[in-house]
Amino acid sequence: MKLVVLTGLVAVEKLQLAADLARHYVAAGETVAILDHVSRLPLSQSTLPTVVTSVRLEGDLSLTLAQHLREINREVVILAVSETVPPDALFVLLDRLSAEVPELEVQTLALVDTRTCDCFPTMREALEAYADVTLYLPFEWEEVMGVLA
Repeated sequence: MKLVVLTGLVAVEKLQLAADLARHYVAAGETVAILDHVSRLPLSQSTLPTVVTSVRLEGDLSLTLAQHLREINREVVILAVSETVPPDALFVLLDRLSAEVPELEVQTLALVDTRTCDCFPTMREALEAYADVTLYLPFEWEEVMGVLA
C-alpha cells in the first residue's frame, strides 16, 4: 500500500490536491482512499470519483491511523493531515507506522505557502526538513507528478 501524506498549514489547497491525486490514481487503474484529517473544513465527497473511499478522521492520529490503514483495502491511501498537527509528532508517528507495517510505502509532501509559513518560520523549517518533498504554492500539476513518479 502506498500512503501519500499531505501536510502543511494550508487547508483548501491540501484538500484540492488530495482530490486531484485521487482522480489521477483512479485514472491509472488503482484503488484509492482518502483519509481527511484537515481541521478547518471537510473534504466534499462530491468532488471525488464515486470509486474513491473517503473517511473523515478526527482527533489524535496516533490513536487511529494504524487501525484505519488496516481496515482500508486500497492500493493508494492519501492522508490529508490537519494543519494543527506539529510536524515533529507527525513524522515520529509515520516512522513508527513504517516500522510496524513494512509493506507500507510512505511518501510525504509538505505544502508550503510562503505567505503564511513566513509567519511561522519554525513550522516551515520543520516541514522542509522532514518531508520527502516540499511544494511551494502555487505549484503546477506537472511538478506534483514529477515528484510522485
